[in-house]
Amino acid sequence: MGRVTRRTTVVRAMDAAVIASSSLLGLVAFFYPFFMKNLHQFNGPHAAAHAQDAPLVFIGLMLFGFGGVMANMGLGGMDARTLSLMAILGTFGAVMRFIPGPGGFSGLFFVPILGGYVFGPTFGFLLGNVALMVSAFMGGGVGPWMPYQMLATGWVGMASGWLPRFQSHERTTAWVLAAWGVLSGYLYGFVMNLWFWPFLYSPGASAIYWSPGLGAVEAVKRYLTFYLATSVAWDSGRAIGNALLLFFAGVPVVKLLGRFAERFNFVVEE
Repeated sequence: MGRVTRRTTVVRAMDAAVIASSSLLGLVAFFYPFFMKNLHQFNGPHAAAHAQDAPLVFIGLMLFGFGGVMANMGLGGMDARTLSLMAILGTFGAVMRFIPGPGGFSGLFFVPILGGYVFGPTFGFLLGNVALMVSAFMGGGVGPWMPYQMLATGWVGMASGWLPRFQSHERTTAWVLAAWGVLSGYLYGFVMNLWFWPFLYSPGASAIYWSPGLGAVEAVKRYLTFYLATSVAWDSGRAIGNALLLFFAGVPVVKLLGRFAERFNFVVEE
């Protein structure tokens, strides 16, 4: 019993290390431009943002995330069945990304949200990474934005593992999932805008753009104005789509995944 307990403790520590290291990398990647005095800004398409450092962020995600998976397997926390399930769900999520919908709607989030909800934060984080990466390669969406999308999608899956559970109240579960679908739909867009916002400028609209040396309060005010003016309507499509998918289809999928969790002896990290 003591040996099992020690192994479980080590596995949980490894899971925490995977999330902590990957999230720290993500926070640095998203926010380091705000501390640069000589940031190169441009007036035009934002595809050039992070063009130099994006490959390093992607490599770091591979090392921290999937290196952690290998170590976890060595400790007995994951096995081939777990990885197979993650690969299947990741591919399914990637395919769902191409379901047409309004604005920023993407069916991709359905899978990391439910995967994280059933199997826990670490599984949800890695599943979000996998689903986004596979979908990017499938749809030709590879670019400097991809590792940032992987991080943001992973965080959605991770946070889903911390949602409250109401196992005997399916209606409540459906409402909780739907509410989280709305919130995560907006949060994803809110976070993702940060990957390019500090690199933009426009002589005629400086009140909504970042400039080096800007104070924290003024920066937040400008970013909120920028988000409301450029993104909130687009993100509403994602938020509403998430809510509808999760409300009407979330509970049956949770039940299905729960059966897999029981067979795989999953222990969900609260």
